[in-house]
Amino acid sequence: MEKKLLKILDSKAAEHFPWIKKKALAKESLEHLNSIEDGECVELRGNTSKYFAYWSKVENLFKVYSSTTFDIVKSFDQALSSAITYRLQVGLSFENLRVLFSESDEFPGLTIDKYGDIAVILLSSSALVKYVDYFAQTLTNRLQCSQTVVKGGKKFSSLKASQSEITTILTEHDIKYFVDIVNGHKSGFYLDQRKNRLFVRNFVSKKAKVLDLFCYSGGFGLNLAAAGAEYVCFVDETSIAQEQLAETLKLNKFAAKTEVIKANAFEFVKNCTEKFNIIVADPPSLTSNWQDLPQAKIALKNLLKSCVKLLLPKGVLIFFSCSYHLSLQHLSEIVSQLSRELGRKIYVLQYFFQDLDHPVVASFPPSEYLKGLAVLID
Repeated sequence: MEKKLLKILDSKAAEHFPWIKKKALAKESLEHLNSIEDGECVELRGNTSKYFAYWSKVENLFKVYSSTTFDIVKSFDQALSSAITYRLQVGLSFENLRVLFSESDEFPGLTIDKYGDIAVILLSSSALVKYVDYFAQTLTNRLQCSQTVVKGGKKFSSLKASQSEITTILTEHDIKYFVDIVNGHKSGFYLDQRKNRLFVRNFVSKKAKVLDLFCYSGGFGLNLAAAGAEYVCFVDETSIAQEQLAETLKLNKFAAKTEVIKANAFEFVKNCTEKFNIIVADPPSLTSNWQDLPQAKIALKNLLKSCVKLLLPKGVLIFFSCSYHLSLQHLSEIVSQLSRELGRKIYVLQYFFQDLDHPVVASFPPSEYLKGLAVLID
């Protein structure tokens, strides 16, 4: 493979590492950028640094996959070994987990989730498409995965076209979930909320009524039902959520009465008149950039304000943000604003973050994307 060499400015290259933006290129290299194809691998060299990266045209930056080798296969092998070692060190079970998490595990553009013996490869770079068979074979050899599914954008079709439908049943915290891997969101299930789903059981009181907004697999509502809630209402506007949850409810026998409503959760809370002891709101990402942050904060604040109005006295509101740009500080500020505007005393009961198989890397702030709060409204 022909390797192109581009000169970089060391100080600017370090600003957003492992992303290297155009402004980090030396002037003599910047003029050659138009000749580089999306997903093309290059060597970036400064006075004291050397990196191997691929060009992401959509994001308008280079993504570093190694500082030692140009070979994608060798880099993947190194990243996977390191990722497995870390997960063993922190005591994670390999039954259902995120095996590799893109930049957090030093291999941008690739995320791998494992459900039993099924591996799900999530691709976000054209640079990696031609290596899919190697990735799949490696997962078979190292993690005994008998099936592999590849997902991504339209340009990334399933590895095996004949596998148009793959479903599985996984168990988490004594609850069984029906998971549609091919048609479901992301890899089919949100593993990052594993410990948070279990923790919310602490907030259940006798005869509690629960509202689970943006429920998808229903994990929060199901855990609250398992802990003794009397009634759980699940709300999600997607058909796949409705289908999966219907099957999941058949797999579990709860004493709680359950109701599944297909609706836009933002609109549902505006029109709902029923009251609840616990409300969980886990909306999709409200922003993917800094420019839209002000609107995202307003949208979240309005959602929470509507939720507070549906809470019974001493009710608990649990909410999340999966956008890196909406920080924990932003969430706390929104809660403070609500307390002042509504004239209600609000106690912060718990802070939430992503589980350990979605590593937060100190040198890469965007890796800390999931955060949440549980608050009691006096």
